[in-house]
Amino acid sequence: MSGLEPCVKPVPTIVMGEDKILDVKLKNATTKDYLDITSASEIVAILLNADGTFLEKKLSTNGIAIISGPSGHFQINLASSETALLAASGDAYSDIEVKLTLSSKLSIVNLIGCVNIVPSRYPTAP
Repeated sequence: MSGLEPCVKPVPTIVMGEDKILDVKLKNATTKDYLDITSASEIVAILLNADGTFLEKKLSTNGIAIISGPSGHFQINLASSETALLAASGDAYSDIEVKLTLSSKLSIVNLIGCVNIVPSRYPTAP
């Protein structure tokens, strides 16, 4: 499924340790039409944790919700306990890898530089 264009603009910021919902819309880069994800049997979003492991959020486990299938719109739901473990973006925005299963075909979309992950400026006192 080459030629997909992620539509995450402006780039959202995640403050590590906060609950966050990321809105994602996928478009075909050539036609500019939205990708219809109505029939998606699975959507997996993968983010990098600070320790080098990965956070996986899935449609099948309620970590992802389809908002509007015909317009390629879904949300990634992140709990504060999950965002606390994410790798900070540093000097460049962070990536999210999305794996879509549509009509029994797996496609991988790399959302390059689509989120800014920053530490909390005022961590909670113990």
